[in-house]
Amino acid sequence: MGILLLLAAGCSKNQVEIIDDPQTEEDAWVNDLTLPVPIEFSSSGMNTKATPSGPIEGTVMDNLDIGIFALAVQDDTNPSIPYNQNPYTQIWNTDVPETVLLYNEHAVTGEEGSVTLDEAKYYPIESDYSYSFYSYYPYKTPESGDKTCVRILYDNIGYTDILWAKDDAFKFQSFPELVGFNAKYIRRLKQDGNYDAWMPTLAFKHVLTSLKVNAKIIDAVGTSNIRIETVKLKNTYKTAVLYVADARSAGDDNASGQIRGRATGEIILTKDTGTDGTENLVTDFSDVELSAEPVTLSHFLVLPSESFTFEVTYGIWDADLQAFASKKTAEYTLSNSAGMFEQGKRYNVNVELNDALKLEMNYTLTDWVNGGDAILTENE
Repeated sequence: MGILLLLAAGCSKNQVEIIDDPQTEEDAWVNDLTLPVPIEFSSSGMNTKATPSGPIEGTVMDNLDIGIFALAVQDDTNPSIPYNQNPYTQIWNTDVPETVLLYNEHAVTGEEGSVTLDEAKYYPIESDYSYSFYSYYPYKTPESGDKTCVRILYDNIGYTDILWAKDDAFKFQSFPELVGFNAKYIRRLKQDGNYDAWMPTLAFKHVLTSLKVNAKIIDAVGTSNIRIETVKLKNTYKTAVLYVADARSAGDDNASGQIRGRATGEIILTKDTGTDGTENLVTDFSDVELSAEPVTLSHFLVLPSESFTFEVTYGIWDADLQAFASKKTAEYTLSNSAGMFEQGKRYNVNVELNDALKLEMNYTLTDWVNGGDAILTENE
């Protein structure tokens, strides 16, 4: 309730009259069906984001540019499935504007996983449609193409983390008329005190595999002068398409949340020598001094695969000339005994060299995963 103070006419200049002036309530839309319902998101909690050639540990998803879609869905109620686990089918089509509520709206993440749209958006006051939310990082313009498929093309695979999120509305058995996110659904959540718990939440997941490359000297006699010049991945995907949302039929045709490779080639491990990201990425590691303790060189961020072929160039470093006195290049294939290097998991790839210039590689799983073994063999 706002308080308006006015000078009373004919009174002393120090005398005031207090007038109650009702102001618009912040959440007036809850009970006033003529007011639009705002699209808001609850915080999903902190997540990790891999930086270009930088550390992954502890990076909070703060100030990230993301894209958000709100697309029409229909309820696929199946009596044999618990009510709140029944799926939704995407029924949106860009030829039907009412089925697309948000189309690649730009938003920014904040601390603790909050999401804020660039400008306020609202649910239709009267609509027969319910919507689900789809989101991704980093923000780009979608590829033109199918009217029922949203694809994002990335041509910097290897160095940029790619995230994806989806949220369908929780279903309430006692309120079967509430299906999907829409004005009626959100109003009911607010009236029943369940707004914070069940409003849209974008919990992002990683769609790439992280390979953290470490190097050390083993069985060294005295001070070693062995160094690594470059580490490359051979015949791997350099470009890929993220399917943010797909309203085609279920099964293989529906690729929502999947990432698929396109062009293959060579990816060179990079390191960041400055503070402004990709502008300072370099590929030469010859200034990195190796010892018996593992040194992290950098990270690859790549599409999941059953194996990766590494090409490593290394040799004897001449400190006076600041150059390699001799070098060797060898290829090694890293295979996963479990079948796949999986998305959303990080693997420590360990490069071990000795004074005889023999190189071995292996990996362990860390942070995002539990357990696992692999065998690395030198290619003939």
